[in-house]
Amino acid sequence: MVLTNDIPMTSQYIKSRHNHSVCSARTSSYLEPLTAREKEVLELIVAGYSNLDIAKHLMISVGTVKSHVRNLMNKMAANSRTQLAVQALRLGLVL
Repeated sequence: MVLTNDIPMTSQYIKSRHNHSVCSARTSSYLEPLTAREKEVLELIVAGYSNLDIAKHLMISVGTVKSHVRNLMNKMAANSRTQLAVQALRLGLVL
């Protein structure tokens, strides 16, 4: 049990609130569509490519890849590349 502002909170309640905020973030973040290049980068992330591999494959700089990854993480409310990949697969954004 966790105390927040002197109110006891169970782990189940905390998890339900976290899941609600994540779902809300996902819903609102998908209002902005992915660009064609972001989709390409996302597909390569799901395939396990590193930033350097993505840069070489798409013939862009590593800095540009990092910008695309950052934009994807913001749009998809993800905290890691793994979360990006899982969400992309769950949502059918990549095959």
